[in-house]
Amino acid sequence: MARPLRTRLEVFAVEDHEIQVVWRGVPDGSWQLVATHDGRPVASHRIEGRSPVGAALLGGLPASSSVILDLVSDDGVVAARSAATTLDKLPGDELFRFATVNDVHIGASHFGTLRPFEEAEGTDPDFSIRCLRSALAQARQFGAEMVVGKGDLTHNGLAEEWETLARELARGGLPTITTLGNHDVKDGAVDGTAALGDAGIDMVGEIEVVDRPGIRIIVVNTSVPGINWGRIAHVADDVCTAAAEADTSVIVAMHHQPQRFRIPAFWPPGITGPEARPFLDQLDRAAPGTVVTTGHSHRHRRHHHGSITISEVGSTRDYPGTWAGYVVHESGIRQTVHRVAAADAISWTDPTRRVLLGVWGMWSPGLESHRSYVVRRGVPVDRLHEA
Repeated sequence: MARPLRTRLEVFAVEDHEIQVVWRGVPDGSWQLVATHDGRPVASHRIEGRSPVGAALLGGLPASSSVILDLVSDDGVVAARSAATTLDKLPGDELFRFATVNDVHIGASHFGTLRPFEEAEGTDPDFSIRCLRSALAQARQFGAEMVVGKGDLTHNGLAEEWETLARELARGGLPTITTLGNHDVKDGAVDGTAALGDAGIDMVGEIEVVDRPGIRIIVVNTSVPGINWGRIAHVADDVCTAAAEADTSVIVAMHHQPQRFRIPAFWPPGITGPEARPFLDQLDRAAPGTVVTTGHSHRHRRHHHGSITISEVGSTRDYPGTWAGYVVHESGIRQTVHRVAAADAISWTDPTRRVLLGVWGMWSPGLESHRSYVVRRGVPVDRLHEA
């Protein structure tokens, strides 16, 4: 007998015209995921058969609007309900789209401690590759024109890991620039620059500036060989000068998150407060409204330092298993974090929420407003009508 399922719907990613809905525990049968606005259906997605976990995009939704979501059987039974409010549409023309991935950990054999999650022996390809493939495929569907890899793309920085990473990023089919994380420069790691370069993928030395329509992306290497925490002081002047010279929106992409204090309030440690705060102060003066996007913490969190928005984005390969999409308009930028949605990826990432006795499942996703938000050329807000 099939194990009873507890049916749930969750809205994970929110755009101005679409949402990503994740379901868990859909029973046997034929089901319709229906979005309604003002009492009329505006989008739907069919789910056939028993589905322990899955995700789908529902598009064509009105901006700045409340939407009700129902999981409905063919005979009209509502098994689950949720709701969402779409983001406001940014004024002005859309200019560019790009995506970020981080903490892919190519080469990792498990996730978690005490009772780690491991795959069945002989599974090919492994979970980190499947999750990266899903993220890159979704990024292409999103309309991304490039990808930024924000470190910890490998687990141990070994030659075979770099070669696998290079192959998968090239397979993704999008121009890609990468920087390093602490796992990429562990003791025993090798330099992956050549392996990536052979696949046409750029590895940042210390800082690289990428200008695209409406946006300056500054990719920074914050890694320190052999240690877990990061640094920024050695390139702070260069980053702030590059940001100040931009006449567009600015995003700084790096691996380690800036801490508020010297002692980290949570694990893992990022860039210590005495080093991070002066950098953020300088960046705030140089380019108000800049977004700093990081990885490393494997969680989703957004906070502000003056006018600077600091956005931590979670890992591609563990719960909830994510990548971030950025839409650039004349008037600002929008970040939306999506879950990896391919069946062979989300079926791995979703059970890992049970790590740390289930605390990981509550901690890592963060709030919806920490994942999906708008920054309007110097004014960080959740919804434009709140500015």
